Amino acid sequence: MNGTALMIYGALAGTLFGLIFGTRPIGWLSLLLVPLGAILYVNWWQAQHPENLRSTSALDYIFITPIPLASALVIYGAIFFTRMWLETRQR
Repeated sequence: MNGTALMIYGALAGTLFGLIFGTRPIGWLSLLLVPLGAILYVNWWQAQHPENLRSTSALDYIFITPIPLASALVIYGAIFFTRMWLETRQR
């Protein structure tokens, strides 16, 4: 999976969590599911393709997880602060 797809999946996860949890404190903790999902995906992919494993395959666990997490944080933060602003502005 390339970096663009990882960013898109992370952004989709951030959008989903942002719309579900909104400004509740548990929302930021829900973003821990994004790197966990990336780790599970890497584990699944490596189990399905043992012929493509190499000595550096363990680095996938380190370098793949921050990419979707970063995009999920950006999107979730935008939704979080927009909702907070809309809830606290004076009418």
